[in-house]
Amino acid sequence: MISIFFLVSSLVVIVTPGQDAALITQTVLRSARRAPALAAAAGMITGGVGHVCLAITGVSLLLRTNPGLFIVVQITGATVLLFWGAWTMWESFRPATARGPETEPAGGRSFAIGFLSAATNAKSAIFLLVFLPQFVPAGLPPISTMVVLAAVYLTLASTWLTILVELVYRMRERVLARRTRLLLQRIMAVVLLGFAVRLLLGL
Repeated sequence: MISIFFLVSSLVVIVTPGQDAALITQTVLRSARRAPALAAAAGMITGGVGHVCLAITGVSLLLRTNPGLFIVVQITGATVLLFWGAWTMWESFRPATARGPETEPAGGRSFAIGFLSAATNAKSAIFLLVFLPQFVPAGLPPISTMVVLAAVYLTLASTWLTILVELVYRMRERVLARRTRLLLQRIMAVVLLGFAVRLLLGL
């Protein structure tokens, strides 16, 4: 059921840099901890589970057939990225005494940002709607097979996001000076703003 082609194709899609990777990188640089970024990753995977459920039940077809709904979802996603990118940029220019310690508790906010970033990515929903059925072998029940494929896909995505959190954290702690970290934080803010603008221009 799980072909090598499906695994390779999934890995290529997952590790290709996108807004999830930018958000994870920004969260690690900003918080100086793994936990907030892992919470954001959990939010992204939760949003991905929602997309999979919509794809399997066919609800995601509404995004393809209803341009108005697609636009609303895209604008919501762009708003989330605009807010987080602007907040990150503003915070990076605040004096160190105003920012306080370069840490923040994991949980609610990071999870919510990750979830909203993934859940409002309408193109991701449509992608899964088109991607998963291609790998359902002939003769197997499509729904249950797509559930298994989706579980494998999300497991690979979870693993990659966890590895990315660890890589960025170690780079931050062992390689980057504080000034360089702030510069990268601002670059990630610009990247997030760029993704938001791209979403808006794609309407």
